[in-house]
Amino acid sequence: MGAPVSQTQDDVRVFIGVIGDEDTTLGFLLAGIGETKILPTKNYMMVTNDNSVTDVEKFFVTLYQNSNIGIILVASDIWHYLLPAYNGMIKRKLPIILEVPMKCTMTTPLKLKEREVVKRKTEIEAKP
Repeated sequence: MGAPVSQTQDDVRVFIGVIGDEDTTLGFLLAGIGETKILPTKNYMMVTNDNSVTDVEKFFVTLYQNSNIGIILVASDIWHYLLPAYNGMIKRKLPIILEVPMKCTMTTPLKLKEREVVKRKTEIEAKP
């Protein structure tokens, strides 16, 4: 096993924070964004029905104020709850906040695309 990771004064790494539903957060955790050894708190929040909007806002503010966080990924359905809190904050260059689509918001466009492809194929096959 490798040596444990430790932070030095010269450490200039920035981390990614995630606030999302279970599928979105789990996907990013599997990709390796979870950090618990260097940061004072975890850098992700898996939002469920048990979480209040206030809890999610507090976590978002904590991530936003953490100088080690360079990007915050927020699931699209959760972002509209955080937008009022974000609009009241002093804006900084970092962290960059990105809204990411959730699995449930992607299925409709994908289904429409699939229908369009099938329609084109049937039109081409119908022409002699």
